[in-house]
Amino acid sequence: MVLRTRQDPERVVLEVEDTGSGVAPEHEAQIFAPFFTTKDPGQGTGLGLSLSYAIVERHGGSLAVGRGTEGGALFTMRLPASRPSGASTRISGTAPRTSGAPPAAPVVAHDPRAGRAVLLVDGDPAVRRMITVLFSSDGHHVEAARDAAHGIALLGEQTFDLVIADPRAGVSAGESFADVLLARWPALRERTILATADVRPETEEWLKKLGCRYFRKPFNARDLRAAAGEVFSK
Repeated sequence: MVLRTRQDPERVVLEVEDTGSGVAPEHEAQIFAPFFTTKDPGQGTGLGLSLSYAIVERHGGSLAVGRGTEGGALFTMRLPASRPSGASTRISGTAPRTSGAPPAAPVVAHDPRAGRAVLLVDGDPAVRRMITVLFSSDGHHVEAARDAAHGIALLGEQTFDLVIADPRAGVSAGESFADVLLARWPALRERTILATADVRPETEEWLKKLGCRYFRKPFNARDLRAAAGEVFSK
């Protein structure tokens, strides 16, 4: 394992390289997507890299994967460099950025829509942890229900700006969370995002009839955040 750091006037760069088999080219486009994993069932959640990507992105940085010098995986994290107030724009010992160098990642501005109440309903603790960190880092308050019944109870006690849920989570025999949610609180239809790994055609038709925004697992954290932003803007 090799760890390298460097700094230029606008960015700090951290590289982590190993000597393993590397990341297959066909997996590079998906590797940061939540729930994507090449491990055997039960051996991984596919959330570690997506969570890392979301945290770095929220700090105005970027996280990329490539091939190392010895054929292993190379992960490169870039973050905006900060300077003490009144410091020179040039960092001692470094050359100014040339016109051909890539620009620094933009600093993410404060979201004026932050501070919303989010209800999360998913039976997988790793999924709850990942989405909680994603939205908490944006300044939102997340209530993570341990199961569908807990989620329904929270809806009866609090008001939420956004509901993110596994629609198939069971409240009772024959009742799904999505069906109960929309029957009792139909006004939340436009404020609900459903996420499921069920790819059956009948599930697709059911989701369309529900009329909520929905994603297939694995999904991209950026897409989920964008969908939430659309909800918050209404």
